[in-house]
Amino acid sequence: MTPQMALENSPHLFVENIATPMLVIHGDKDYRVPIGAGLRLWYELLSKSQLAADEQGQTPHRFLCFPEENPWILSPHHAKVWYQVVLGFLDEHVVGAQAAQRPEVLGWRGHSCSVLPLFKHQPTASANSSASAGPQLPGS
Repeated sequence: MTPQMALENSPHLFVENIATPMLVIHGDKDYRVPIGAGLRLWYELLSKSQLAADEQGQTPHRFLCFPEENPWILSPHHAKVWYQVVLGFLDEHVVGAQAAQRPEVLGWRGHSCSVLPLFKHQPTASANSSASAGPQLPGS
C-alpha cells in the first residue's frame, strides 16, 4: 500500500460520515498499526461520527483491545472473547437481536485476558468549563 493509498483510505479522515455502529478491535502488538491509531479512531467516533456519544456517554460504537496480541488473536482465551464480542455485536447491529451482554470473560479484573474496558464519553458541563471532554474510563 502506498502512502497515498493509506491517506485516501484512512477512516479517521471520514469519521463525520460514519453512520453505522463500528466495532474497533486492536491487538497492541500490531506493529504496523500503532495503538494510537486505534484510540484516535475510537475518540473520533465518540466525538465526531453521526453516532457520537450522547449526554450520558452512550454510543453504539465499541472498542476492544488485546494488549498481548498482534493483529491475529491467537491465544484460545482471547479468541473466545473475540468471537463472543464480534458475534454479539453483529447479532445486535445486523440481525437486530437484543443487545448482547458483555461476555463473562470481560470482567474488569481477575481474568487472564487483558482487555481495555469500553470507554464512556464524558461531555463537558458547559462551553466555559475547564474540564476537557473526551473518553474516560467508567467510574473515573
